[in-house]
Amino acid sequence: MWGLFGGDRLGHVPALLWQQAALPLFTVIRRLGYARAALAANSAGVSPPARGPCAGRRRYLAPWRFPRGSLLYDLVAVLNIAFLAAGPWLYPLFSGSSDPFRRGLERLVAG
Repeated sequence: MWGLFGGDRLGHVPALLWQQAALPLFTVIRRLGYARAALAANSAGVSPPARGPCAGRRRYLAPWRFPRGSLLYDLVAVLNIAFLAAGPWLYPLFSGSSDPFRRGLERLVAG
């Protein structure tokens, strides 16, 4: 069964590293936006904006912010797992074959 999915490439570390490097960018952008709005509200003398997920239908644009166990949160978890399993199979960069740091690390370990 594993041969069907390329078991030698299943769940490679480079796919996980790419995911862990790219996804926090969304958190940084959101927090910078909130800090900017809070500073503007502070200088205008009004209360800061509400924290938490977006209101209305915009909340569906960030399903990972839903509580654990909810359908949308579980869907995001399944998509993350699917990326880690199929990422190297779909795009070679995620398999580590074209990893730009690999040669340097191999030289460092070989000493």
